[in-house]
Amino acid sequence: MFKLFCEEMGSEHVVLFFHTEVRWLSRGKILTRIAELHVEIALFLREHQNKFAESFEDDVFILSLSYLADIFSHLNNLNLTLQERVSIVFFVLRRLKPSR
Repeated sequence: MFKLFCEEMGSEHVVLFFHTEVRWLSRGKILTRIAELHVEIALFLREHQNKFAESFEDDVFILSLSYLADIFSHLNNLNLTLQERVSIVFFVLRRLKPSR
């Protein structure tokens, strides 16, 4: 139902990821996708009279969700970089440091 709802709205994404215990890296991707689709999710929940609709209309909740999604995204990138065949922590951290 959510996929059809998003397709009707012309959203960029129409599917939410689900977390699996096997791939914990998906947690960051789930949060990122939820943050990107927060407007569609709020409308969908409001339409279905869900108690969580109020949360997705709260600016503080959306900012917290976006912040958490950003943190998990950076942690996922760090983890993937550390899994490279030859990686030295100092070089990895230097590559991940934002350029000024």
